[in-house]
Amino acid sequence: MTIKQLKTQAEWEQIHALSSYAFDVNHNEIQKENFFKLCSIAKNFGDVLNGTLTSSLMLIPFDVSLFGKFIKMGGIGNVASYPEHRGQGNIRHLFNKVFSEMKNDQILVSYLAPFSQPFYRKFGYERLFIEQELTVPSEVLKFVEVRDGYKVERIKEDNREARKERLALYNCTLGRKHGNNQRSLTWYECCQTRADNHHLAVVRDEQDQLVGYLDYKFDKEDVIISEMIYETTAALKMLLNFLTSHRSSFKNFIFGSLEDTSFLEYFDDTRVSKIYQTNGMMARIVSMSSFLEQLPIKKTIDGEVYLKVTEDVCAWNQGIIHWSFQDGVSKVTWVEAESQVATIPHYEASIGRWTQVLLGGMSLEKALNLGFVSCTHEDDFLGTVLLKGQPFLKDHF
Repeated sequence: MTIKQLKTQAEWEQIHALSSYAFDVNHNEIQKENFFKLCSIAKNFGDVLNGTLTSSLMLIPFDVSLFGKFIKMGGIGNVASYPEHRGQGNIRHLFNKVFSEMKNDQILVSYLAPFSQPFYRKFGYERLFIEQELTVPSEVLKFVEVRDGYKVERIKEDNREARKERLALYNCTLGRKHGNNQRSLTWYECCQTRADNHHLAVVRDEQDQLVGYLDYKFDKEDVIISEMIYETTAALKMLLNFLTSHRSSFKNFIFGSLEDTSFLEYFDDTRVSKIYQTNGMMARIVSMSSFLEQLPIKKTIDGEVYLKVTEDVCAWNQGIIHWSFQDGVSKVTWVEAESQVATIPHYEASIGRWTQVLLGGMSLEKALNLGFVSCTHEDDFLGTVLLKGQPFLKDHF
């Protein structure tokens, strides 16, 4: 077994062949080109046996918003093995290598899309994101009052400059939501392989500046909206009116992966609208001490807590951290002797559960009630320090 980074086109061809077999996909030439573009921005690792790739894993770098502060995130994708090499520990060796790479690159958190939550929980990942799909029957939609000067138009030719413009709008709006990633142009273009019935519509203001766009397609009786991005309320109204103009031709309007459904308040009777929620991507903290040093906190009174981390994969996280606060500034140090925590609140959890609590996927109170976090003292100081907010993620890797 030889774990190595795969950097050449020939090696990427082997990754593509493995991924195509493992996930049963048959890429056209454009999709294949985009796969290699993705390889070019990622760090690709594989297990090579006698010159042949047996297993592979892709590490894609992103910047994500952590309560308004951008940090480095490692997106894990294309985790695959040929069937004759499964169950031999190849993937575990790949993850060990990738976690060390992320630590060295100062990547603080990692996300992935699980085929099995129990499988990835063995590597410290835990459920974090909730995906929402909204179905709005056509009879719910109605036209809303909009301001003069804004205009909406469909895009017939999608060139690179147009993509750059949409990308900039996305990154300054939805891309700033807690938990979500900023998109690079290469990443965005890799994800833009569309079906023939894919459509784009944009909204421009009085100065002809892009302030909103729709990414949608038609599927029999339904309109599928994959993205509805807007910078202003007027842009949102224009996009909703544009969709409403289709209501006589379609039965349902389905909004995928929504961060906010409050625009339903523009409509009179939404009882027949349905929101479907599923568990989405999983996440884990790569380096607990480095993460805490970067974690935004509430301005709070001075104090201190001890956090014990149980970790089976990344040995550098195993142990007890002293987290102190003075004048709104936090300090993180490792504790050598557990006897030091005798008289100060001492919380304990696995790295996965700490990921949920510290990133806002589960409140500290709920984690304590469910027994996922334990505390040796009755004290709510940690709860007064942590910021709250359910993380959101639009993209999959």
